Amino acid sequence: MRFRAKSLYILVLTFLCLAAGCARDDEYDLDKIDKELTLFEDEFAIPLGNLGPITFRDLIGDIIGQLMDVDDEGNLWFKTDRDIYTVSAFEIASKMENPDTCRTWRPADQQVSVSFIGSILRYVGVKCLNQRLVVYLENPLKRAVDIDTDVKVSYLDEDFDEAEVAASHISSTAWSLSETEIAEIAITDDILYGIDKISLENISFGFPEEWTKYIPENANSHFTFRLEYECNIAFAGSFHLTQAFNLKKVKLGLGEFKVKECDITADIENSFPVDLTLNSLQVYTDSLRTQVDENIVIEQNIHVAPGYRVDPSRTPVVFHVKALEGTIPDITGLRLDVTFKVPDESMIDPIHMDQGISLKNISAKVTGGVTINLNKGKDEDEDAE
Repeated sequence: MRFRAKSLYILVLTFLCLAAGCARDDEYDLDKIDKELTLFEDEFAIPLGNLGPITFRDLIGDIIGQLMDVDDEGNLWFKTDRDIYTVSAFEIASKMENPDTCRTWRPADQQVSVSFIGSILRYVGVKCLNQRLVVYLENPLKRAVDIDTDVKVSYLDEDFDEAEVAASHISSTAWSLSETEIAEIAITDDILYGIDKISLENISFGFPEEWTKYIPENANSHFTFRLEYECNIAFAGSFHLTQAFNLKKVKLGLGEFKVKECDITADIENSFPVDLTLNSLQVYTDSLRTQVDENIVIEQNIHVAPGYRVDPSRTPVVFHVKALEGTIPDITGLRLDVTFKVPDESMIDPIHMDQGISLKNISAKVTGGVTINLNKGKDEDEDAE
C-alpha cells in the first residue's frame, strides 16, 4: 500500500505562503512559528492505493511453491520426478551364475509413492486435472537392452481406498548410454485425485551377448527406472483451508499524521473460486515480521464472496484500526489468518497464475483531524549545523 498526500502538502504550503505575504515585521517571522498543524478535524479521507494480488503461490508457501511451474498460458502445474528402482550392472552380474552366457535377469517387483506433496494437496481438497505420468529407463551399457514389465498405477479415491488408475504391459528397448521413455500412462479426466503409487511387476531385462563387456568401468553403471508426473492444480468442492501468512510489500504511511484511530475502507476483488473469511489481522512491529504489535488493534468482520478469473467478485470492507496507547505508526507488515472454502457448485478449472485476491481503492477515514509536522525539514537543518 502506498499513501500519497501531495495535495494535502500543497494546501498547507499555499496557506503558509499566503501568510508569508502578509508578514510585515519580525514578529511574524515564519521561522519562529511552530508549523505543526492539525487539519480537517471533522473528517478526512486519505487515499492509500491498492494491494495485491495475493496469488495461489503466495498462499501455499515457498517450499511447496518451488514445485509449481507456470506454462506459457499462465496455468499452474504441479510437477515431480523420482526414481522407481535403480541397480548397478555389476550387482546384476554378481548375482548371475554365469553372466557371460545368461542374457535374462528378473529382479523383484518394485513400488514407489509418486509424491507426498500430492497427498498434502489432496488433504486440503485441491484437485488434479490433466494428469500425465511417464516412465523412463536409463541404460548404462554400450549396447541396447530389451525391457518387459507390467505397470500398475493407483490413487486414493474419495473414501481414501486404493483404486487402480491403469494397468498395462511394457515391451520396449532402452537405448545404449541414454535414458529412454518406455511408457506414458493414460489417466482419464474423470480422476480428480492425484496419483498415489506406481508399481513395476514381472520385470525382465534382455541383455545382448557377452553384455558384461559393455559395462562402463569409469562412469555410471546403474540401470534406473524413473518417473515424471505433472498435473494442473484446481480448487474443487471439498477444498477447505485455514492459513496464516504475511503480507510483505505493505506501506501505510499513517505515522506522520499522529492519529489514534481510523477506518480503512477498500474493495476486495477476488478471482479465486473460493469464499474467504478473515479470522484475524495483526500488525508487525519490525521489518523481519517476527513480533506482532499488540498496541495496534484491527477490528473487522469480513467475508468475501467467491469469484472467477473472467468474473471476479467485489466486496466492500471496513477495517477499524486503533492504537491502545499513543498514535498509529507507519504499518509495513501484516499477518493474516484466513479460512478459504470452495462452494460445491463451483466450476473445476485449472488455477491461473494471475488469479488472486486484491484490495482496491484503499483509503483511511480519519476523525479528529490529521497532524502535519512542517518543522521536520527545519529541525534536520538545525541538527546538521
